[in-house]
Amino acid sequence: MSNLCYADDTTLIASSVKYMTSFLKCLEEVSAKYGLLINKAKTKIMIVTVNQPENNSLEIQEIEGIEVVSQFVYLGSIVDNKGGSEAEIRHRVQITRSAMSSLKKIWSDTAVSKTLKIRLENASDPMDREKDQRVHPGGNRCPEKTVGSGTQQNPQILWACHKG
Repeated sequence: MSNLCYADDTTLIASSVKYMTSFLKCLEEVSAKYGLLINKAKTKIMIVTVNQPENNSLEIQEIEGIEVVSQFVYLGSIVDNKGGSEAEIRHRVQITRSAMSSLKKIWSDTAVSKTLKIRLENASDPMDREKDQRVHPGGNRCPEKTVGSGTQQNPQILWACHKG
């Protein structure tokens, strides 16, 4: 697999600077045939250097105006040139800390009842399926099946509800 596409985001994957240069030239030529241009201001090039020294990026910069970066955000996740996930994990921890910090006043406020705090906690848990009110596009709640003494949603039906 040499490319991944999602909507208008495309990722080209190459094993060397030579192949990446070739991919970019080919993409530019084929796009031009259909009247499409590569937005070079939004295009990023990253050379992944897993278990090898940093590559010289001079070759790839022959396609004018394309910035070489060490990390970028793709579909909401941070991707870096070392092939690791440390930057993404740090980013998600920072987001979580920020969210928890903004709730600190509520958790420590004695004027807010314990019941309300519990309701807030339960409402913010997307995995709490017992209280989940998933609605099918037709307006009906997703079907459930009875298992033992409790209820469990049918995974196949649940998937169909989410897809709609």
